[in-house]
Amino acid sequence: MSFKKAFSALVIAVLTAVLLSFQCFAESSLQEEKPSFSSDMSPVTRSYDEESMMFLYTFSDGAMFYASESLTDGENSATVLLVGSEEDDILILVNGANGSLEQSSEYFLTEKGAYEVSVSHILRNSNEPVQARFGVTIGEQSAETEKKTVTGRVVLESIDGENFRHTFINGTEFVTNVLDGETVSFIPKLSIPDSALCSITRDGNVFSMPSSGLITEDGAYKMEISCFDDEGRMEKRYFSFNLFTSATNRLGVYQPPYGYELTSVKLNGESVPLEDKNFAVLKGEGEYFVEYKNGALTRSVRLSRDTTPPVLFFNGTTDVVFSEKIVVTADTECTLRVTKNGQILGNATELLGAGIYRITATDKAGNTTSARVEIKAISAINPLDFIIIFGVLVVGGLVYFFIQKNRKMTVR
Repeated sequence: MSFKKAFSALVIAVLTAVLLSFQCFAESSLQEEKPSFSSDMSPVTRSYDEESMMFLYTFSDGAMFYASESLTDGENSATVLLVGSEEDDILILVNGANGSLEQSSEYFLTEKGAYEVSVSHILRNSNEPVQARFGVTIGEQSAETEKKTVTGRVVLESIDGENFRHTFINGTEFVTNVLDGETVSFIPKLSIPDSALCSITRDGNVFSMPSSGLITEDGAYKMEISCFDDEGRMEKRYFSFNLFTSATNRLGVYQPPYGYELTSVKLNGESVPLEDKNFAVLKGEGEYFVEYKNGALTRSVRLSRDTTPPVLFFNGTTDVVFSEKIVVTADTECTLRVTKNGQILGNATELLGAGIYRITATDKAGNTTSARVEIKAISAINPLDFIIIFGVLVVGGLVYFFIQKNRKMTVR
């Protein structure tokens, strides 16, 4: 057994012994009265991991455990709760209505009821035992708990007509230059409170917020921002926007930001009839100019719609069968994905060697086109050609034979 494993086993044994001694003492001294359970989350600090979407609770020496909910010293309520730790020197015990649950490094609490959770740890730098404790009710949230949670979309108020803010229950502010649900072509800037827990996705994938707060990559963004006040109340707000700085094929139906109505839509300078102020169907290609307002404020955006796929050329032609190398070009700037006989080659623009190639081109607007081309081996001659060549050789041989046979021998 390695020293690390031996040490971890020893720590777990010590923690278990300490907890059992506490339990035995309580049972012997208070046989008729169940010992009271008091929550205490002071030994740990709380943070949020966007990638795992888990709340992390860290002791002073860096050891941590995780949970799927934000936990406090007060009343905690959740539909389900996941709590666990990957640390060898952290011991988690859970008591429910029917007694202690089987010891585990991770618990997934789904059955309705009240639970008492103790997370014990011996600090690595001082060998001091510490314990974080919390209670949680699994099932329907109580009316009191619901009052402590405020959810919904952000409520933005104008600062100067160009920037907007939402004020959370703890007094902090979320400031941005883009409206909720807005589609823009300029660079959005987001200022998120340091005390907030924020998760962001771009086109459905987890996105890391730049330290500058500037969003420069095109895509559809969705955010969830949560803040807590000193009384344990939580406010969770949702915010979304779309960014298209260049031409895109993703503009099919345009919707104005929340609380706004469309007032004008133009395509390449020509007005497009508006059948509904809540959305516009974008069918044409080119530059759109869209205006919208909420009564007091009018905003606009210029967007370019392109749904035409690129055209591929092979050695300057549209042929698909060659007996020599192939140079791939396109009528617009695009990225290539090339496979040869099913094997990925990457983005090669020169195709060498006999085989069947599949070329997929994607332009900046997201349009794609695909083509299949073939380079034949030099020996890949039509069988009919072999027959003709063989026939010519046979005829030539016969002619030569008869000429030589009928030639008279000359004696000198």
